[in-house]
Amino acid sequence: MVDLALMAKLVDAVPERARLVLLGDKHQLASVEAGSILADMYAGRAQGVSAACAARVERLTGDVLPKSRGEPSLADGMVELTHSHRFREGGGIFELARAVNAGDAPRVLAVLGESPYVTLEPLPEPEHLARALGSVVEGKFGPLGDTSVAEKLALLDGFRLLCAHRRGPFGVETMNEWVRAHLRKLGALAADSDFYDGRPVIVTANDYQIELYNGDVGVVGRDAPDGPLSAWFATSAGSRSVPLALLPPHETAFAMSVHKAQGSEFDEIALLLGDRPSPILTRELVYTAVTRARTRVRIFGSPEVLSSAIASRVQRASGLRERLWGSE
Repeated sequence: MVDLALMAKLVDAVPERARLVLLGDKHQLASVEAGSILADMYAGRAQGVSAACAARVERLTGDVLPKSRGEPSLADGMVELTHSHRFREGGGIFELARAVNAGDAPRVLAVLGESPYVTLEPLPEPEHLARALGSVVEGKFGPLGDTSVAEKLALLDGFRLLCAHRRGPFGVETMNEWVRAHLRKLGALAADSDFYDGRPVIVTANDYQIELYNGDVGVVGRDAPDGPLSAWFATSAGSRSVPLALLPPHETAFAMSVHKAQGSEFDEIALLLGDRPSPILTRELVYTAVTRARTRVRIFGSPEVLSSAIASRVQRASGLRERLWGSE
């Protein structure tokens, strides 16, 4: 999600003899700020690679690449990875993501009716959220208040509510408050203060001293029954705790925006589209959301709203594509 200004600073800071490797998905959401960097850079590969590059690749691998008529360019250094290690090729999520990318709304709706692991369900009225989401929220988040830190982090890795909007009846703020209140009512979480055992949190600002960064997700918990509450974050060695007083700016994270979820993955996701089309609901947003899941996707919304989103694209005019590849 790097924006144009930050990419310009990065390229300017890299030594001339260094090799810069960029890894990302051009189909996902673009940065919040100006630019759609990967999509603009990758646009030239559709024209093919240079004849010299094609000959070298064929000699080394036997693969035949489409050739352009031009001289060697950035396209010679681009590789498209097509195998997913997150979900099974040919499975429901794979077929759904492919149909979304193609902008094929009828196929998207057909896939959502073919497999129990990718479903489209009616968006409930705000006052009836418990009827549609109560059981899944209880099953996925209810145990957060009565497990070890390691188990809490594993539970958070298993499921997340993803919202298209930040505000509104189905936005991040509303859904986080509803989940908290619902679990408190059930007695699953003692969610009667700002910090409570089992509260998931997402960091919203970088803190270089604490070494926590925007987008890091953790959970409030204790490492012993009579120990103090701390915020815990997964590490390569297990987990680390941060005193609550030192926690950088953060929010509750039962639900996350699709934008914030980029780079994350979960066993299952439930995507709340909203009750009407909006400029935020785009093909890129739906693709980003469904590809966060390893095993199951539940989309809550109407076929009409989903089809409208599939037909809408993120439109960015940064000028980078034209500078790299010309006006065609």
